Amino acid sequence: MPERNTIDRRICPFAAANPNINNSDCLGDACACYVKMHKPRYMPSERCNVADPEYFYSYVGCGLVTHVPWQLAKREKKQKNAQS
Repeated sequence: MPERNTIDRRICPFAAANPNINNSDCLGDACACYVKMHKPRYMPSERCNVADPEYFYSYVGCGLVTHVPWQLAKREKKQKNAQS
């Protein structure tokens, strides 16, 4: 099976369609389609699925994708405040 070619340069259809913008590269977090999404990672159990308290799935990037390339991320532990 041949390897998929990875695309290093993404061309934004909004930037490419606008004649005022000479550079048609992805605008990153300045674009209106830039999204930050999180979803829980579920652990199977006997009766139901339980949300994993340590890990979750995350995606940061263009919202104009047909398949979201979720990445597994570890949750940051909240520090308890010593002041009362």
